[in-house]
Amino acid sequence: MARSKQGTAPNKVKYAPPKRFTLNFEDPNVIKLIESLPQGVVAVLANESARYTTFHASMSALALPYGSRLSFHTGCYVVDSSNRAVEGLNPDEDWLMLMGDDHQLPPHLAIKLLALMYKHDLDIVVPLCFKHSFPPAPVIYDLGADGLPDPVELALHPGGGLIEVYCAGTAGMIIRQRVFNKMREEGDIPFFQLGGEHWGEDLDFCRRARSHGFKVWCDLDMPLGHIVNTCLWPQIDDNGDWGCEYEFHQQGGFWLKI
Repeated sequence: MARSKQGTAPNKVKYAPPKRFTLNFEDPNVIKLIESLPQGVVAVLANESARYTTFHASMSALALPYGSRLSFHTGCYVVDSSNRAVEGLNPDEDWLMLMGDDHQLPPHLAIKLLALMYKHDLDIVVPLCFKHSFPPAPVIYDLGADGLPDPVELALHPGGGLIEVYCAGTAGMIIRQRVFNKMREEGDIPFFQLGGEHWGEDLDFCRRARSHGFKVWCDLDMPLGHIVNTCLWPQIDDNGDWGCEYEFHQQGGFWLKI
């Protein structure tokens, strides 16, 4: 789970939402793209029980390169699940996508990120995911002057697109097998481990991967939904207008006017 400095404000300046991106799976060019991409594994890091029906529904529609597969790793300790996912890779599988079971995703998520990965020969790429908090803070980080991860200011990237970041959460993260091979060769294992205060296993992994010469990239145009525990309260304000009060767990909620 991504960690950053406590008390860090999210984005103070408004930014444009991610651009909508769709694929026509009957388009011959799209079919040719899917056929040309290397096979890999999508590893679902799940709890002991299936918590979210919407997650499983979106996973069932996920489009993958031919020959790719899903693997499921249950348990509450995400560090162990992540390492087992890596060790389960076959030699002919070129990439690994890590996905928690508290997300909702578009069917073209993997294809879009993989297309960018192999077009630009990227090592690690992630979609744009946010924390459970409100206002939402992205789980992509630059390295602050104090040596700690700072959330990327999305307002500084109004054009969206592909940007390099210092580290990121592993939700939807795709990692080339060559990254794991290099870390294994140099004895930098286990791949995922808690890195101390402010550094979850995902941010620590990125920091160590960078020390081996690899880079982390984020596609700002590809959003990943985060499922939260919340309660919706319909209410009428003082002006007689209907609205909804969203009460986030541990957050206090916010008002959305209809």
